[in-house]
Amino acid sequence: MLHPEELSPVGFGCYRITNTPAHRQALAHAVKEGCNLFDTASTYTQGNAEKMAGELAQAFPQKKLFIISKAGYITPDLFKNNTRFKKKLLLADPLYAAGTPHSIHPDFLRLQLKRSLLRLNRRCLDAFLIHNPEKCYLPSVTTDEKNSSLRQAFAFLEEMVHKGKIRYYGISSNTLPLPEADNPLPPFAQLWRIATETSPDPAFRLLQFPFNFGETAAAISHGKSSLLQQAREQHIITLSNRPLNIYRHDGLIRLGAEFNDTSDTAADEKKVMQLLEAIHRQLQLLGITEDFPVVAAVKEYWNKLSDPQAVAALFTHQFFVFIRQLFGGRIPATVTQLMQEVFDSSNRHTRYNMAQRSRQFIADLIAQGRINATDLYPIAATACRHYLNTGIDHVLLGMRSVQYVDQVKTLFHRPIHANR
Repeated sequence: MLHPEELSPVGFGCYRITNTPAHRQALAHAVKEGCNLFDTASTYTQGNAEKMAGELAQAFPQKKLFIISKAGYITPDLFKNNTRFKKKLLLADPLYAAGTPHSIHPDFLRLQLKRSLLRLNRRCLDAFLIHNPEKCYLPSVTTDEKNSSLRQAFAFLEEMVHKGKIRYYGISSNTLPLPEADNPLPPFAQLWRIATETSPDPAFRLLQFPFNFGETAAAISHGKSSLLQQAREQHIITLSNRPLNIYRHDGLIRLGAEFNDTSDTAADEKKVMQLLEAIHRQLQLLGITEDFPVVAAVKEYWNKLSDPQAVAALFTHQFFVFIRQLFGGRIPATVTQLMQEVFDSSNRHTRYNMAQRSRQFIADLIAQGRINATDLYPIAATACRHYLNTGIDHVLLGMRSVQYVDQVKTLFHRPIHANR
């Protein structure tokens, strides 16, 4: 088994890994090039990411791989054939009973750990993280209730360590680096206090959170030592997720995004108007005069959406549902074709806008002196080197192609700073 000091500085993030030849080749290529750190979760691609990580370890028995998984999100399939467990959890976990689709209760974690070990085909998991526990805490939850829920979870995880089910545990949180006043999660000092109260030598050894050029809170001292400094003092391993995805008011910036749009904007807009006219005619035919916000949203924002997820949210989950209901499931072929063409047009414009934002953001980084204009490395490698030099122990990248792996493979072996 790998010691935490032996982990590759850049690890493979399995958030969007699916059972495809390209993804399988990327995983295998990463192992061959020296990557030994793989991060997944029970909810990543409905458990398929865990299965693939497990199959990867079996395919390379001579390689030592360190696999992290996570639990906390309650997915609809969990209770599909297990309504008894749902009732049990509702009674046992007051936070879940309050309405959050999330749980860190020992009963829930036990079930998820069992499922993860089965999918990974492992008797023992290297690390098991509580996944975004802040989502458990509605505004009405008190500090004492938060501490109590975490104390229960940590005690269960220490029990799993002693039983040989996991080696280490920790927390993956999107809000952990934020100032205490803005954070639903207790600060790291309190998390560590709970861990040491649970065990004199806790196996609490990992923290995962967003860290990138736009989200640097973990390196900032908010009136005390930064999160990175506090973690270093307690020999906690820090991992950066979403290192290339930066969320801003003007939309998602995906560093390195490239897309040259060759479409005709006027022609695309004409298709949008044709689709909206077909909807208007159907509304008139049904005698409906009401204005629908989703129709207005498509007219206004079809070419201004921030990222592909926003396109799917507007079109797939709202607009197209509305159209199917409007036509009673009997959509004319011409309308079906326009739906697909408008969806494709929106995706193209979105990807083009993302690429433009990425280019401008990189230019700003160069102007600010944060990266070197003469750097010949791909931006993914440049970003990872920067984060590692800032003090992050490991960077998790979703390297879903062999080419992507090749861009950063030199960092699989790069010695990191001696901080533990």
